[in-house]
Amino acid sequence: FSATPPPDLRVVTEDISFEPGTPSSGDAVKFRAMIRNVSGQIPASNVAVMFEVASVDGDFAHLTTMTIPLLTSGGSVAVDADIPYTVVRGIYKVKVSVMDESGRDALSSDNMAERTFGVDVPVAVTGGNITCIAGDTVTLDGSASTSCTQHQWTLVEAPLGNEVPAY
Repeated sequence: FSATPPPDLRVVTEDISFEPGTPSSGDAVKFRAMIRNVSGQIPASNVAVMFEVASVDGDFAHLTTMTIPLLTSGGSVAVDADIPYTVVRGIYKVKVSVMDESGRDALSSDNMAERTFGVDVPVAVTGGNITCIAGDTVTLDGSASTSCTQHQWTLVEAPLGNEVPAY
C-alpha cells in the first residue's frame, strides 16, 4: 500500500503585490498573490487562498478567501482578492495563506507569507554612500524622500582613529 503524497503549495513575500503600488490615504487597495504548486507530480484541488490585513499594531482581520479549482503540478496562478481594502495613513501587513481541500501539504512552512507596506508615511531616501577625506565639505541630498517636510542627518560611523564631530 502506497499513500498518495500531498501537493506542495507555496506563496512567498515577493509574490504578494498590491495596487496602487504607493497607496495614499483613502485609496482602495487591491491585493494579488502568485500561488504555486511546486510538486512535480501532484495537482491540488479547491485551493483556498485567504487574504488578511492588519495595521502593524493590530491583529489580522480576514478580508476574503478565494478558491482555485485546480492547480496543476508545477503550475502557478495569480489570485486577486475580490474585495479592496481602504487604507488610511499608517503601516500595514497583508497575509496570504494557502491550503488545498485535503488539508495536507508536503511542506507547510511555505503556505503563508506576509508583506508590509506604508500609506503616506515618510520614506527617507538619502542617496548613495559618500566617501570623503577629513575636512571635505559633503552635501547630502534628501530630495527623493517622500512625505518628509524636513531632514536630519546623523553620522553613524567614522574611520578608526577619527572622532565623530558633535553637531
